[in-house]
Amino acid sequence: MTAREGSRYIHSRYDPEKEALQLFDNFRHSPDYSPEKILFILEPGLGYLLQQALNRHDPSKIIVIFYSDETFEYCSGLPLSHQVPMHHPADGAALSDFLSPLAGAVELKELLFLELPSTSALYPENREMVRSEILKSLTINQGNEITKRRFARRWYLNGIRNFIHFEGSARIKSISGPVIITASGPTLEASLDSIAGQKERVIIAALPSSLAALRHRNIKPDILFTTDPGFYAREHLKHLDDETLLVSPMTSAVNRKDNTFCGLNQHSYIENLLIRQGEMEDLPEMGTVAATAVSFIMSKTDGGACIAGLDLCMSDISMHVRPHSFDPVILAQESRFRPGYGEYYKRACSMTNGFDGSFRLTKSLDTYSSWFSRQHYGDRIVRINRTPVKLPFKEVSSVSDFLNTAGGSKGIKIEQIEAYPDHSERRYRVLSLAQTLESELATFKEKTVPGPWLKAFAEEILPSEYSLFTSGRAAGPAPLMQKIEELISITAGVANGR
Repeated sequence: MTAREGSRYIHSRYDPEKEALQLFDNFRHSPDYSPEKILFILEPGLGYLLQQALNRHDPSKIIVIFYSDETFEYCSGLPLSHQVPMHHPADGAALSDFLSPLAGAVELKELLFLELPSTSALYPENREMVRSEILKSLTINQGNEITKRRFARRWYLNGIRNFIHFEGSARIKSISGPVIITASGPTLEASLDSIAGQKERVIIAALPSSLAALRHRNIKPDILFTTDPGFYAREHLKHLDDETLLVSPMTSAVNRKDNTFCGLNQHSYIENLLIRQGEMEDLPEMGTVAATAVSFIMSKTDGGACIAGLDLCMSDISMHVRPHSFDPVILAQESRFRPGYGEYYKRACSMTNGFDGSFRLTKSLDTYSSWFSRQHYGDRIVRINRTPVKLPFKEVSSVSDFLNTAGGSKGIKIEQIEAYPDHSERRYRVLSLAQTLESELATFKEKTVPGPWLKAFAEEILPSEYSLFTSGRAAGPAPLMQKIEELISITAGVANGR
């Protein structure tokens, strides 16, 4: 049995099973083939090639994407096909949503693609779209994995310190009136005078890297969102007014005592160890503070919101609105032989991977663009856009355009979370964590293999060290044990006020 599209046959007219056998034999003998790799099969037609793959490649490492609902229906009855994730046009999930959990943290070199020559020629646009979506998923997931490896230990340390430090947590119950979210792209500067003129009318929700520019214009944000765990993120908070509400997970780098803390439980590993249900407000981790702010604002207001400065590209050699918290760092070595603009230019050139007019595109910002492009925000939030980067927001040209359609009186209702644990309970939990680590480490030293709890802890908090240990590239278990001992000492010190 065969099939055709128009006048072209998808399979051999005479022996489609033999054709599939030969195709898969040739595929298996290609230099890139490995039975350990993830195999994407694109539009397998009536499934002859798919059946070869199911019989000769690990089904748990096969992902099938159909261009036709009819061929999907036919192939879904094949033996072993129930073990394989499949996507087709009438699927309830978008292709991006289908791919996101499947691609995981794999690299492009760990993937294989298999398709019939006929379907490749018959559906070139489908083929290109699918490959592009797979590449986007890999880029986003790899970015998440790199972030985890870079900041996992910092998330842990911030988490235990902030958990001890903050004596209470509030919850924003509702927000009324128009909301303007200030990101830090260069185009924010064109909106600052208008924002300053309307600051008594609108709720201003700032992202950290816009704070220096807002303070320079005497604009006091009503809310600040911060999620960055890095040390240098604290530089932004030097420009924060004490009356601004601080919305942040425990894992971010915050060193504020006077601001009202509105904690978010983003269910990172350390948050799940320390925080119980109802003790802080739940909000999933979004990968970027801008997405966190947008999601939070939309959950708290029935009115309109606008985001300004979310450029996700550079304007000539400017990556941020001016002034910016990091300007003194970049210009620290400025001299007449090393002018500041030269430093900005070198920095811009090192990050550029494309141009669109006077705008520079960068790989890191493209990753954020890809993430946003998969979201659906409707018309409740708009974006002031003066760049070539398109995002899934309705666009307006100015603050005035937004306010022409946004009404309501400015207001924020907050309440203290009574279930938030007192200092004695928080200290007990952190100290118990240190004691559990110490007990698990003793077992590790005795057996040279970490138990299930310590294995999960090391995978999450010390991913690089654990990877070296499990791959055999480390000098035995000693380096991992040393890192765990360091964390035990720090954890106990934090619990005891050191």
